Amino acid sequence: MKVNMPERFDFSAFQKFEEVEQSVLAQAGTVSLDFSHTIYIDSAALGMLVQLHEKASANGVQVVLTNLAGAVEKTMKIANMERLFTIQ
Repeated sequence: MKVNMPERFDFSAFQKFEEVEQSVLAQAGTVSLDFSHTIYIDSAALGMLVQLHEKASANGVQVVLTNLAGAVEKTMKIANMERLFTIQ
């Protein structure tokens, strides 16, 4: 399953991300979050990703972050997200 992430991934995306989270948890295997169109991410979004990781791991689902670039990539590195996710 591939999920296209929004241009701005911040607290305003919380409700939509909850829907994505439910879809991810219903999958088996690997789910790819594609950040190719994302230009902004904030700490609330990082928290949502951590929560997703915890729930996905508990359900045997691997979440992979793809196509990180610019400020989004830098933010993910500063937050050490590679410790939780495979980044491609």
